[in-house]
Amino acid sequence: MLASLLSANPPETVHVHLLHDASLPDRDLNSLTDLVRERGGAIDTVDVSGRVEALAWTARFPLSAWFRVLLPGLLPDLDRVLYIDADVLITARLEPLWNIDLYGNLIGAITNPLYPGMADQICADIGWTDVTGYFNSGVLLIDLTGWRRHGITDEVFRFALSRPHLNWPDQDSLNAVLSDRCRHLHPRWNAMPALWQLPRRLLPYSDREIEEAIADPAILHFIGPHKPRHFRFRHPYRQTYLWYLSQTPWRDSDQEGRTPWNALVKPLPVLWSYRVERQLELRTRRCKQLGRDAGELIRASLRTVIPPDATVYGWLRAVRRLLFQRGLDALVDVLDALSDTRPGAQLVIIGQANFDPIGDRPTLDRALSHLQVTRSESVDPWPAVIEHLTAAKEPAAALLVQGRGESAQLAELTQHGYSLLELDGAVLATHGDVSLRVRLALWRHRN
Repeated sequence: MLASLLSANPPETVHVHLLHDASLPDRDLNSLTDLVRERGGAIDTVDVSGRVEALAWTARFPLSAWFRVLLPGLLPDLDRVLYIDADVLITARLEPLWNIDLYGNLIGAITNPLYPGMADQICADIGWTDVTGYFNSGVLLIDLTGWRRHGITDEVFRFALSRPHLNWPDQDSLNAVLSDRCRHLHPRWNAMPALWQLPRRLLPYSDREIEEAIADPAILHFIGPHKPRHFRFRHPYRQTYLWYLSQTPWRDSDQEGRTPWNALVKPLPVLWSYRVERQLELRTRRCKQLGRDAGELIRASLRTVIPPDATVYGWLRAVRRLLFQRGLDALVDVLDALSDTRPGAQLVIIGQANFDPIGDRPTLDRALSHLQVTRSESVDPWPAVIEHLTAAKEPAAALLVQGRGESAQLAELTQHGYSLLELDGAVLATHGDVSLRVRLALWRHRN
């Protein structure tokens, strides 16, 4: 995106505010800043680690999708900002977009085309009866002053926290709060693949807007599960994107998604493959739900015989994790084992905790609900953490995430009866006595 932005616009007019968290490697962050500065643009990097961890996310829409909602607070000296997602290609000057009058609205955005079945999902999720004004959040012209004055960030977060299972968490929440304070802009400013894939009767634009956007798109937004480097990606601007990619440090990135299934469905028309995969997804969901219902019935029956706090119950869960939950993130697996072994254990989070399970959020929610969570995100939290833990009358197991402690400090805690696990994305070390079930979870991910 940045290479095409600086190619299509005078570099001296470009000032990038790059939002990121600790999951972005320093090497990539430095490459991005060098790319902008070497081409004559200005760039600031804004680390937002630890600010949105309580919000919902999915495999396709990670926590970084929420960063845009923080912009009014992150940029207090600015009155307006143009937010653009990373999966775009910019082919025209953005000055005309920047100068658009919002006529008192808080944002300018582009209506999101919807594939069959999406409208019903959105209405069910956010309580609408009509999706005519549903916008895409990948390109937003934001009135920062008005946003701050109306407290939009807090309002969006309140809505998101009240509905943690949204299909498009950030976009649905922004629409729920801002749909009546949005000026809908020309689709050329956020030309999504549906312009080339859907029949015109399904597009929320006039015939003239469709023709103009296809003939002269300014921002091409590659929304959807398949991005330009994916085997199944089909788009008239794919080669243009790959050319810009070849001008960056990521030029040697491998193609994704070359599987037998993708080779089978790739030749199908887009709507056909969408319908086939949607039906498969719905059937899979039904089967999984039947499986969950049957599993809950079995678990409920077992709980009448084996209390949840019994050792044998914890071992049954440990066997289930080992045999049937191979997609679990290492940290989530360890947390679940800890919650089984020591219900009510103290979970101390030092720094930013990046919980990122693969498709098993319920396991994480269950684990956290059985633990007492204490967060400490200051630069040097150790004195306060040690004072808090050592003052406890009945020490419980503690788990340190992204810990920055020295061995002597860890030893001090173990002398007070704590069993410690220190993690930093992957398991690094154990300190003191940890249960066999926790060790089993550690062994599983080390091997």
